[in-house]
Amino acid sequence: MSKETNWYDYDDGYSIGTSGTDGGIIVRDEEYNFAARMTIEEDGSFAPFSITCTIYSLMSHTRFFSDEAEAEQEFDRMRDDLEKILSLVAADGDADEDALDEISDEISEFVEKFP
Repeated sequence: MSKETNWYDYDDGYSIGTSGTDGGIIVRDEEYNFAARMTIEEDGSFAPFSITCTIYSLMSHTRFFSDEAEAEQEFDRMRDDLEKILSLVAADGDADEDALDEISDEISEFVEKFP
């Protein structure tokens, strides 16, 4: 990867090939500083490919794709935007009311941008 990132293979890559939350087989699985996770699954319950984004204890969002190349491209786009949201979350997970409002607004914008 050319860009420095705080994302790394979830569970040291051991989750690849296992069953995911959408009932498919995990083909890509990354985690951000023990705060968020993104997964691509193949042959899930609803579509040939799905992406599930989770910010632990805050949100989970899934998108569906018919094409692996599109899913991979969208994964990268979503990951960059998700990282912006994660920058608002304090390292200890605590946030004041104003910060929570901003985080909530950013999550809403994320879901709207990536339906």
